[in-house]
Amino acid sequence: MKGIVYSDVTHGKVYSLLTSYEEGECILSRLVKILPYKEIDDRTRRVKEGIVLGRVVNYLRINEHMTNEPLLKIMYDRPEVRELIQRDDAKFHHIVLEIETIGAFSYEGERLTLRAPIIPGAMVDDFTEEDFYNIFKGNKDKFVYLGRFYGTNVPQPLILKPLTNDAAHILVVGQTGSGKSTLVKMLMSLYAKQFRHMNFIVFDTVGEFTLAFTREDPLLKCNFSEVFVSYGRETPVVLRIGENLVFDRWEVLEFLMDELRILRHTGIPQNSVSNMRQGVEFIVNWLEKKRYALKDLYEKADEIFRELFTEPTLEEFASAVYKEKTRKEEYKAKLFNQDGTPSYGLEIFKLKLKKIFSLFDTSNNRMTVNSMAYRLLEGGKTFIIDLSSDISLSLDEISRQDINMQAMRKLMLKELVDAVRRVGNTIYNEGGSLDTMIILEEAHNWAPRRITDETENDYTSQLSNALVNAYKETRKFGISWLAISTRLTSLRQEIFEHSRIKLIGMGLQSGNDYDILREEFGNNFMVTYSTFPDPTDPLIKTNRVCFMVAGPITVISTKPEAVEIFSPDEFLDRNDIKENLLPF
Repeated sequence: MKGIVYSDVTHGKVYSLLTSYEEGECILSRLVKILPYKEIDDRTRRVKEGIVLGRVVNYLRINEHMTNEPLLKIMYDRPEVRELIQRDDAKFHHIVLEIETIGAFSYEGERLTLRAPIIPGAMVDDFTEEDFYNIFKGNKDKFVYLGRFYGTNVPQPLILKPLTNDAAHILVVGQTGSGKSTLVKMLMSLYAKQFRHMNFIVFDTVGEFTLAFTREDPLLKCNFSEVFVSYGRETPVVLRIGENLVFDRWEVLEFLMDELRILRHTGIPQNSVSNMRQGVEFIVNWLEKKRYALKDLYEKADEIFRELFTEPTLEEFASAVYKEKTRKEEYKAKLFNQDGTPSYGLEIFKLKLKKIFSLFDTSNNRMTVNSMAYRLLEGGKTFIIDLSSDISLSLDEISRQDINMQAMRKLMLKELVDAVRRVGNTIYNEGGSLDTMIILEEAHNWAPRRITDETENDYTSQLSNALVNAYKETRKFGISWLAISTRLTSLRQEIFEHSRIKLIGMGLQSGNDYDILREEFGNNFMVTYSTFPDPTDPLIKTNRVCFMVAGPITVISTKPEAVEIFSPDEFLDRNDIKENLLPF
């Protein structure tokens, strides 16, 4: 496909008359070069020659353009254009391309400002892979690649920056099946290869990341733990709450006892929420006053149980639950059988309490939330927090039916967020950087735009606000948050606004999502985005995964770039990952 510029309409846009075209070629979103182009340096007056890169955002027929008298005059003032228009042997010669200019480079690969006008008569041609390597031959070792420019064979270069200098937050969004998780794993591997001291924490709610780091990823055909180790990094660690990761704050203990409502087994009615809460507060305060360490509660559970339900502590506990004397005495009577042995309900309470205590037990090298966060200071850590498995497996059968597991997950996540923020603030005040990327799978569950479930309002609001505050405050700590979500309208607006790097996948072409994208990126963005194929469409034989990439990782342009993601083999080859892999 070739053309000729006949008008520099406005800065950032030119029109080109199509001069050569093979019928059936896809024109929309085509990447083209415009040459010659020259700029004169403001200070040195040195002339820099090169090319302009552009993307075809629209096409129209000449007769549709005839109402624009100034353009019509310019067209006929150019002899070569007039000759083409008057030809009758090729209808495609009457097609006009609207081209958005996206960047300019000298022939030595230096970025130009694109402040000089493009002169009518400049030639338009396809930007090829050969052009790419010729221009960027001196810089190509600085680039990494997720894919090729949409509709071309030209690799789309990215430049990754260390989080110590610029911890930009990242948003990856697209409907189910758009390729989000695979894209994030590819991006993780590129960061891990280039910055070996960088840490990763993944909050994995689906299990896809856990699978990729413990077995062979089904799409990328490699074990990511092996990939990371081949870079000279430590072996990634999969953590599960209650298995090898435990809590370390009294507030969490109080929440779990309250959430499980374990005191109802001691005879407090189910609907007497305030009485149960008063009892829980007493027990937690009593444990703290007795100077028990959280990590020792499980081991000393029997000792705690005996003392708690023996006078004078029993009287103090019962008085905290019921202020009225008669009800207090009735409650105490329910706790024991006639022979003085604990009642069945009290035994159930003991079992549940001990199970909760196990979530704070640091024996067998279990990490606490805080110790995990402080290990980030060593650098090169990768922690996959597996929230996909049923956390209630850490409890017993009688506990599983009681607890709101989604609320519990949100509490766990908030604890981890707060711990990382505390450590990040500490190292920042000492003049350092935490150098950590935190990946949130299903971020719309943790920071939803609207909270509809009143029963989860407190947990969701607390976590949502904590995440938004982290987005606003922790970039200077060297912490980058990467959120994965299905829709923009399901996610807190602040997450979108504070994510400088955005990767937009298929499926947001309608409704409020469309409006948000159009307002942020403009109509030209939507023209290209709307042509993305659905990789799950059974009528498309070739599985093509496409994303719009915007932000300070793109090389060619400061505008969003349309990218067709590489196949797994090509991704590994283009980024020299396969040759680094150790034998499985």
